[in-house]
Amino acid sequence: MDYRAGPSSYYLPDGQVHTLDFEPAGAAVAPVFSAEGLVAAIRGAQAGAIKHQEFKRLSRAAQAKRRGSAAAT
Repeated sequence: MDYRAGPSSYYLPDGQVHTLDFEPAGAAVAPVFSAEGLVAAIRGAQAGAIKHQEFKRLSRAAQAKRRGSAAAT
């Protein structure tokens, strides 16, 4: 999923690739990357605790916490 431009590509086991165009999401992509935030979103999706829309929201919002301060918004 390209969160800035909107398209999403699906890679099939037989090598085919299907790309669907979507409107970019209204929520902004976090200005700073957070591996921890993205890992938490992935694990939630793998466990079935969150659905696709929530995964997209959490992964867009993944942002790094700076030492001694809260996460940037």
